[in-house]
Amino acid sequence: MAVLVMLLVLLLTEPGFSQTNDHNNDTNVLIGKFCGRNAVASLPNFIKNRNTTLDDLRMQLLSKRVLYARAQTLNDGDSVYATVQCRNYLSVDQCVDCFDAGVSKLINCTAANGYISFDDCFIRYEDFAEFYNNPYFLMDGSGLQFLLCGNQSTSQPTTFNQLVDGVLSNIRDATPKTSNFYVASTRQNISENATVYATTQCIENINQAICRTCMNTTYDKLTDCFPSTQGSFSDMACFARYSETPFFNDNETMDITNILKGHSSKPVAIVVATVGGAVLCFLLWLLYRLWKKSKKTEQGDSISVLCMR
Repeated sequence: MAVLVMLLVLLLTEPGFSQTNDHNNDTNVLIGKFCGRNAVASLPNFIKNRNTTLDDLRMQLLSKRVLYARAQTLNDGDSVYATVQCRNYLSVDQCVDCFDAGVSKLINCTAANGYISFDDCFIRYEDFAEFYNNPYFLMDGSGLQFLLCGNQSTSQPTTFNQLVDGVLSNIRDATPKTSNFYVASTRQNISENATVYATTQCIENINQAICRTCMNTTYDKLTDCFPSTQGSFSDMACFARYSETPFFNDNETMDITNILKGHSSKPVAIVVATVGGAVLCFLLWLLYRLWKKSKKTEQGDSISVLCMR
């Protein structure tokens, strides 16, 4: 019922789909929308179940004060499973605004599955639950990737491209290693007085491997936007955005230095462990030789053979 009331208000007020936050130049831009091909058994029953599910999602966002939620309604066939996720730099109220904008567009879909992605959030509903943990699980054979590049190019393409490429490659590597699969970062070029703002986010409840795969795709796709001053990419499993205009606060950036160092230190750790093992074997062998001079035992031979392997 709450969803129906909300939709009536939206229709009467003829909303644009912009959203204001701390940055006046930021808007909740639509990246892409998809109405699926899965057929419903009973359209009235499906619409009822979908409305109930979407209403549940909205209530979770508000009551639990969260930016991610999932819900399901299984009454009388035409099951509906749905999820919503907002960007971590948003407030809950901003998240709900984005959710409402998405719902107002998704209600035009009459298929049993649908998806919509904005710069600030995404909503997805299906008639199966497998996508909760594997977003690439598709029953209608349709993959969803949306790339949106800005229509304004930078005046310093070489410098700007290098700047964006640097921050995107770093957050691509760091995001799968964070606890919440989310990174917000900036990179500055002092000589050009330029700053790039970028964020990446994988969907909650997936594993690190899926997030890493999506991040690699995201990086490859967004480089196609160069030298545009901004770009957004949305996949079934993740989202990324860069812009020369701030769209999150400075205190919301993350220091990913240690995460990136940890990634590069793995080969070093392997070498250290190998050398340490060799040194230990040498010390055991030396102790055995000293001990053998006073007492000859077969135990020493066992140690020597073990270390020589």
